[in-house]
Amino acid sequence: MSPAAVEIRDVWKIFGDRNLDALEAIRRDGISKRDVQNKFGCVVGVQNASFSVMEGEVFCIMGLSGSGKSTLVRHINRLLEPTAGDIFIGGENVMDKDADALRLMRAEKTGMVFQNIALLPHRTVIDNVALPLDVKGISRSDRRETAMRVLSLVELSGWENHYAHELSGGMQQRVGLARAMAGDPDILLMDEPFSALDPLIRRQLQDEFIQLTKATRKTTIFITHDLDEAIRVGHRIAIMKDGVLVQIGTAEEIVSNPADEYVADFVAGISRLKLISAHSIMVPGSEYRDASAEELDKAPRENEDADLDRLIDISVQHKGPIVITQSTGKEVGVIDKDILLRGIQGGKIESFIKTVDQNTQYSPADAHKDNIADFVGVNSKYYEREIARLDTATGFIPSFNVAAALLGSIWWVSRHLWSWFWIFLILETIAIVQIARGLLADLGADQLARAGRLAASADSRRSEAAELIASGDSNVSMLLESASALDVASADAFQKASELDAAAPILLAFGIGFLVLLRVVQGLLANRVMNSSYRRWCADKSVSHGVSGILSFSMAIFVILASVLTSYRFTVGAPPKWLETFPAERSLRRGFESWIDSGFQWLTENWSHFFLAITGGIKILLNTMETLLVATPWPVVMAVISLLALKVAGPRVAIFTAATLAYLSLFGFWEKSMSTVALLGSAAVLCIVIGIPLGVACARKQSLYSAVRPILDLMQTMPTFVYLIPVIAFFGIGKPPGILATIVFGMPPVIRLTVLGLQGVPASVREAAEAFGVSKTYMLFKVDLPLAMPSIMAGINQTILMCLTMVVIASLIGAKGLGEEVLDALTYANEGQGVLAGLAILFCAMVLDRIVQGRAEK
Repeated sequence: MSPAAVEIRDVWKIFGDRNLDALEAIRRDGISKRDVQNKFGCVVGVQNASFSVMEGEVFCIMGLSGSGKSTLVRHINRLLEPTAGDIFIGGENVMDKDADALRLMRAEKTGMVFQNIALLPHRTVIDNVALPLDVKGISRSDRRETAMRVLSLVELSGWENHYAHELSGGMQQRVGLARAMAGDPDILLMDEPFSALDPLIRRQLQDEFIQLTKATRKTTIFITHDLDEAIRVGHRIAIMKDGVLVQIGTAEEIVSNPADEYVADFVAGISRLKLISAHSIMVPGSEYRDASAEELDKAPRENEDADLDRLIDISVQHKGPIVITQSTGKEVGVIDKDILLRGIQGGKIESFIKTVDQNTQYSPADAHKDNIADFVGVNSKYYEREIARLDTATGFIPSFNVAAALLGSIWWVSRHLWSWFWIFLILETIAIVQIARGLLADLGADQLARAGRLAASADSRRSEAAELIASGDSNVSMLLESASALDVASADAFQKASELDAAAPILLAFGIGFLVLLRVVQGLLANRVMNSSYRRWCADKSVSHGVSGILSFSMAIFVILASVLTSYRFTVGAPPKWLETFPAERSLRRGFESWIDSGFQWLTENWSHFFLAITGGIKILLNTMETLLVATPWPVVMAVISLLALKVAGPRVAIFTAATLAYLSLFGFWEKSMSTVALLGSAAVLCIVIGIPLGVACARKQSLYSAVRPILDLMQTMPTFVYLIPVIAFFGIGKPPGILATIVFGMPPVIRLTVLGLQGVPASVREAAEAFGVSKTYMLFKVDLPLAMPSIMAGINQTILMCLTMVVIASLIGAKGLGEEVLDALTYANEGQGVLAGLAILFCAMVLDRIVQGRAEK
């Protein structure tokens, strides 16, 4: 006997970092899915699934959303790796295949159709269909010929040069089916391919699929949540619930004999007329006693495969029983009207098959209570009651948490609600400071001291005046007027001191009132925030929950110290110096400065050859660029740039480019402009050559990006003049150091936007490409980079513009170009020269920006 086309043996899929521990606990202790989620933070997707599919069979797997259908089918071609179990295709264990063998199997033996279609948006219809053939290395002409033939098969001839977004949903799904069939795979995997379509288109595609499977005899595993669809297209049906295969059989077997209440509910609304055959409901002729032998001799004959619909037609025309025969003519049973009616009605379920799901005796209410208890840790009864009240309320209802009102910000941190903790800690500290100032602070002390100083100055002026009068000098009017003014100012200061002292009770009352208001607000908010946090925890068990005694105690000490120190600072008139200013150690700074100086000197002395090699490489690139842009006759350069703009960005940009080049020439900026473009072009080329590969690597390895991101932040935020210091120290001055400084400033955008573009490639598209066996190289260059190209081009555009902004700063270290013109204008306050040179830089930037944008749009 030949092996099954597909065989699944004891396959488990448990999602989560501790999936193996969870599986061991299930096998050893028989714990439930809920316990797996609570104890291990894992989700059981497929439970101990086993089935086989014969060659040419259409095997439907159906169930409600979330039952594990799509998860199970993705194990067949190992788009998902099973936690345990074996998968056989044509007798070969798929689990034994390495990466290369697995890609070959996907390319040769399996084709997949996805619910979300997952066509490559940057490819035409024919190129999408030809994807499996391209992966196999088939020549372009042969794969186009095959793709055209398959497109004709799905009635899409004439649409081969269109893009996916130009097609209707039904047409796109046909393209997905054609793509799966183009590689002539042995097995088709179809994940709810028609579920998102309108009923009419859906039925049409079902009919087309039925005809295709009859013509090609492809072994097909078809996922659906629609029983009518499963009955129409499938030979056998497997029904899933909570990751368990509850029942496998033909449509007639499942409808006639459902395994349990779940299956019975599934098939309850299905018409039995076309499903149930005479063989299933007939009474053997030897046991039939309700008609005489003479009546049976005259009764009509019908084949045992006849369905109920056919039997009803015969029963209407003939009043008596119907004799059921085999294809050989042998009589095997009898059906009369009573038997026919019972067949239409369906029998009652007499026994149930017990499934693996162990939650059947565990009510949702019990599970909810246990979840709340696990989440809150302490005082669970209170939170069960309050969460239930909030969930069942139709409008606003008050819910006051006394613990939150009494403990304030300490309660929030004890519950791991950090955002709320910081908000209320700041507000409570403000309130406590006002209370402390109202109780303890001498609010008028500063004004009282000022009044004393002013009074003393007035007395000093009067004493001086008395001494002058005693010596015979009567010209003391100014001293006496000054003394009088100081007396008035002193009296005002005394008055303000009195007013401030009188305001202390008001400040105290405000602080107490504000603190009480804050505590009331916290009490009212606490249970609602806890309910929201509980909902997040139910969906994601990594959310912090419970109460940590150590954390609560530590943060309580922190809150008390923060409140005391802050109150002391704003209450005492002259706080200690250490509380106002951090006690910095000057010698420590001088030591580090000396260490850095020594490090620069050592690098300059010992790595000079390395720095010279970098400078030499940059000079080669820069000289090449200057030869092309500066040494080449200006009419040639101008014509080439204008034609490039026309070709890439269109006539409007070409006209603008020509006008800009004319401006640069007429105002005498041509040579310096081309020198500037050569400078920034060299910097931009190096940014792109280094940045894009680095961005690709960062997109593929999050750990690398985590390490690179702080460096990019440093490159973008550090003041330009700071990193000019090491550039000058290691490379001197001139154009190569200017290029290096420009690279530091300009490279981050191309790296960041390359990462952003690659991470934004739809996962469904990558999964579809992977399902057809593409290699990593193919995935990168023919799927990821084309789809990420708009973002990458935006990064290139940003890098070029940022390089241009560096021309003035680079001129400070001898890079010259248009930046030198601006620098001279600043030095000699030549406004006209500065404006014209600045416009030249602006126009260069705009031309480059328009050309790059035009390329990005294409």
